[in-house]
Amino acid sequence: MLTLVNDSDLPGCYGVLPQEHKEEDAVWYSSPVPCGIIQPHSSVEIPFTLEAQAIGRQDTMASVSVSGNERSPLNVCLVSVGEGPIVYVHPSEINFGSIEVLQDASKTLHLSNQAVIPASFCVEMAGKRSCWRIEHSKGVIPPESEVSVAVIANLDNAEKFKDEVKVFIENSHTYIIPIQAVGTGTTIVINKPLAPELSWGPRFRNGLVPCLGRCAKRIAVL
Repeated sequence: MLTLVNDSDLPGCYGVLPQEHKEEDAVWYSSPVPCGIIQPHSSVEIPFTLEAQAIGRQDTMASVSVSGNERSPLNVCLVSVGEGPIVYVHPSEINFGSIEVLQDASKTLHLSNQAVIPASFCVEMAGKRSCWRIEHSKGVIPPESEVSVAVIANLDNAEKFKDEVKVFIENSHTYIIPIQAVGTGTTIVINKPLAPELSWGPRFRNGLVPCLGRCAKRIAVL
């Protein structure tokens, strides 16, 4: 609100002048009540609406014409800070608990855009050789909607692991999400499964028994 005060004995007329070179300005301003009358020895409030076209602090000059005022038009500096999309990331930390090693385990990270403009995002792990990976790591969150990102763990040892998930929002904040998990089980695996049984079947032939191993020697059965 901009307040105009009339200390005289006569009524006055005011009007917000149109913004010059609007397309070139970083902030657009307007007023739903751009003109009116100020009664003697009274005041009036003029509402201003700003629409930021750029990120960061902006100083914009607005002009108000007042009839009978020697200093008319009155110049008013409108100070604002342009911000990008407002995105909330939850949960604020991820704990996988105990999970089997060498197997994928997944958790979901939610990115909620509260603004009326789209938000571009990028998600990555802080560790260079991380045991976690991100699916759908880049994209755009539509206005007033939510996008889910999968955080997948694949631990290579039976111990506790920690890392961080970095969420970058274009023209907005960067979020750091702590993440941890504990590996359980064994990392020893075989190329081919032996279960449910390992059987060579009958191997006696012509009175000889083949021996197991790389060198197949024949031993006479007495």
